Amino acid sequence: MQTLLKAALILGLSALTTVFAGEPLTLVGRTDLPSYSGDFDHFAADVRGKRLFLAGEDGGTLEVFDLQSGRHLTTVKGFEAPHAIHFMPESNRLIVTDSGEGMSKVLDGKTYRVLRAIKLTPGADVIGYDRSRARLWIVTGGKNAKVKLPYTVVHELDSASGKRVGQVRFETDFTESIAVEQQGARLFVNLSGKSEIAVLDKKTRKLIATWPIKEGQHNAPMALDEANRRLFVVTRKPFRLVVLDTETGASIARRFFAFQIGTST
Repeated sequence: MQTLLKAALILGLSALTTVFAGEPLTLVGRTDLPSYSGDFDHFAADVRGKRLFLAGEDGGTLEVFDLQSGRHLTTVKGFEAPHAIHFMPESNRLIVTDSGEGMSKVLDGKTYRVLRAIKLTPGADVIGYDRSRARLWIVTGGKNAKVKLPYTVVHELDSASGKRVGQVRFETDFTESIAVEQQGARLFVNLSGKSEIAVLDKKTRKLIATWPIKEGQHNAPMALDEANRRLFVVTRKPFRLVVLDTETGASIARRFFAFQIGTST
């Protein structure tokens, strides 16, 4: 697992560098964490403060690195199973989702002290951010809850206060990434357990459409190119990149890919 952690940090740091069109990503650094063991989850960056945050899922920690050098700065303990991180530069605070019974947490970005818990449905996981309305969308429930649930709930929160303003329920125990239009009015939710994309009105939280992913199962990572009306979805079974037209939901391109970033022991 340490090999996987090294590779993920390499990819995380590389992705934050400027990549010119046509040039491949190149290795810019590597950080070893010999004391860490197990799985980990999402990254977040404090670009102005030059910090990179990593959710240590199995270790129950928040790992903090220097964004430029990659040097490990500190380990923040006190979590059960952290998954996603949202940094708020205007208040220097962090929201860290936690699928454990202690719930998600708001941290002071300077001291890393826990300021309060955000009480949502158990099993908090991924975060989507609507910058245009200062809203956070957090996936909860399903297979990540300690007592597993047959459904997931996506909560909408005010990002400044962390207070819940609404929610929408999906009848699947596996919901993954969220992509949000910043100019438009839609929200895309990856219903991985159903191999579908749910399209919502982000203001009313009403379902607009459901787009099937026919090229594979376990659709998980997702990215939106709003200007060019493209939604990029990666399936895990098989490993495939699928490109959807966000006007119609139609699949317009697909590609198999294979990669290896290390081996787990």
